[in-house]
Amino acid sequence: MRETWRLIEHPALPGAFNMGADYALMKAVSRGDSPPVLRLYRWIVPAVTIGYFQVIDEELDAEACASDGVPIIRRITGGGAVLHEFEITYSVCVPLAHPLAFGTVLDSYRGLLAPVIEALARVGVTAEYQPVNDIVTNGKKISGSAQTRRDGVLLQHGTLLLDLDAARMFRYLKIAPEKLAGKEPAGAASRVTSLREMIGPRAGGEAFIGEMNAAIIGSFRDKCSIEFSESVLSPAEEEDARGARERLFENPAWNRDRAVKP
Repeated sequence: MRETWRLIEHPALPGAFNMGADYALMKAVSRGDSPPVLRLYRWIVPAVTIGYFQVIDEELDAEACASDGVPIIRRITGGGAVLHEFEITYSVCVPLAHPLAFGTVLDSYRGLLAPVIEALARVGVTAEYQPVNDIVTNGKKISGSAQTRRDGVLLQHGTLLLDLDAARMFRYLKIAPEKLAGKEPAGAASRVTSLREMIGPRAGGEAFIGEMNAAIIGSFRDKCSIEFSESVLSPAEEEDARGARERLFENPAWNRDRAVKP
């Protein structure tokens, strides 16, 4: 018998609310108020997120972000700095007792990224899992993900790049010397790709976004034996999302120094 998950498809929203919504859903699953959740969303304006453990000045040009009005938001998940602009973002919340959360971190990434890889295949892009947390096609990264495990729940969210402005990305993101290996930033940019590069201009339209979302939903349904119940944030989750937005993701004490308990 297939299990039933909630499915939430959000329109483009501010970055701080997107992070607040994932936080609220994680809390709802932790309390037992919600079954597992798949959420698909976008970003209404560009934003940069950094991983839970990162130091802003080591990862970003904060002055460039401020000059361009690009907010910097610290995630509750790990991973690296990301410019969110032309993308579909997914998040999954499952209890740690769920089969998709069993085993090592690599096991859970492999299991949760398999439907995303299958979704790419459904729109004509052959891709594969690259440990620890990436999906690559033709040797180039097209998707990255990040995880946290807290309060008995695994929260994983990740990007699927629709398009890429490499110059803008590397205006904000610093590249570690070991990643450059003597190359210019353009060399690092050449290791990232997008759906537009892979399948052409149709990847940028609203119709394609609907097609890609449907492919992700269908792949999770088929590969993980899930039925979905279309859903929205409950009033309690809306309140939790707003609270997390104010207390954490719009709070300089959190975003700058992680000086607030999540």
